Amino acid sequence: MLEKREIPRHLLIRLSVASPAYVSTDLMTWNSGMDFRGSAEFPAVILGTVPGIDISTFKFENALPLGGVYSGVSVFGTLSRPLFPGKLTGGLGLVGISAGGFLQQSYDFTFAERFALSVDFRLTFTSNMMGDDEVERGFNSWFDLGISPGVILIK
Repeated sequence: MLEKREIPRHLLIRLSVASPAYVSTDLMTWNSGMDFRGSAEFPAVILGTVPGIDISTFKFENALPLGGVYSGVSVFGTLSRPLFPGKLTGGLGLVGISAGGFLQQSYDFTFAERFALSVDFRLTFTSNMMGDDEVERGFNSWFDLGISPGVILIK
């Protein structure tokens, strides 16, 4: 028998490290490294979802032909839906200077009621990728795998 679990109301701060594992066709010749993310979930519940904010970095360097960098900072407003033991999160905002968003599935573990650890699978998409060479490449996306330690500040 399944028991209904209450959606947690807490202020959760996470710092994450992630790396793109799969990219769209236009990014196949672009190399990437580690990206960093910071996120917060606020102690509120809106229609069964938890609001938050996510700020992350991204960087791709063109290998064929050599030259060109697509990098910047992403800022998203997020809504998370706990699906115990995991969580489904979506966000809309800016990827660099273009509109974009993400969908993320994570598996969360909590230790000692204050420390959280999650493994994240995220698809980030952008409406108009433009590197430092100022060539518009249109819609692009990438799939990240990441790990996110966090701390619960307000419970």
